[in-house]
Amino acid sequence: MRLSPETLFENWTPEASVWSPWAKPVVFATMPSSMQRDMTKLAPPKLRSKAIPPADGATALIIDLPGGESVNVGAALAAYGYQPVPLFNGVPAPRNTPSAVNNTTLARHLAVYADDVAEINLRPEAPPAFLIASDRMTPRRRKARPGDFDNRWMVFPQDFPSGHFLIEQRIDRAVVIQTTRPALDSDLSHVLLSWQKAGVAIEHLCLPEGREPTKITVRRPLGFRWLCRRALVTLGLRRNSAGGFGGVVPQPSEGGGGYYG
Repeated sequence: MRLSPETLFENWTPEASVWSPWAKPVVFATMPSSMQRDMTKLAPPKLRSKAIPPADGATALIIDLPGGESVNVGAALAAYGYQPVPLFNGVPAPRNTPSAVNNTTLARHLAVYADDVAEINLRPEAPPAFLIASDRMTPRRRKARPGDFDNRWMVFPQDFPSGHFLIEQRIDRAVVIQTTRPALDSDLSHVLLSWQKAGVAIEHLCLPEGREPTKITVRRPLGFRWLCRRALVTLGLRRNSAGGFGGVVPQPSEGGGGYYG
């Protein structure tokens, strides 16, 4: 059975959750109709790592993994008691169109796990697991060709609740889950530094290693709290009419480059 984009989104973002207002609807709104529930059912994902912090209400998670894997881990974390919050802001490419970033896989997994997440019936106060994609700004090939779909995207502090809001919700710890040793991209560093300054301890968990999270200190990234930073860093990205980022690379003007960014 196919579900509407609205229902898929609602399954991931229960109205009673305090974190649902931050979820991004753009991927759901731009899913091709052939993708919505028209996929072989996947087995509910399981996490093997015993290092996942318990959902005790004092810890927020940021899942910074490749798009499809981020969704899979988010769905698994729902069974742990975390409310997954999809923050994906890049549009899936139209069918048969080469894309800079593979947002299609994460969209498919959002569709296929929507029922599983909704059936868990998480409590309204369940702590958040914010889902982003580690490959959000990494094009699959360096050179852009006319007709390619440039759907790279970034995160901004405004995409997340503030550190002060987290503290008000009695969350004083945030754990970033990656597949590598600590390697924070600049855009995420802006988010985490603002949390750190508000009194939220930042920790890192390398998922494949399965060790306990380790505390890290987020260094000041270039342009931290510049008023014009958002406008400057999005100059090379393509806005989508449905919201978020994603657009066709046009024919280059004379003398123009053919590289992403």
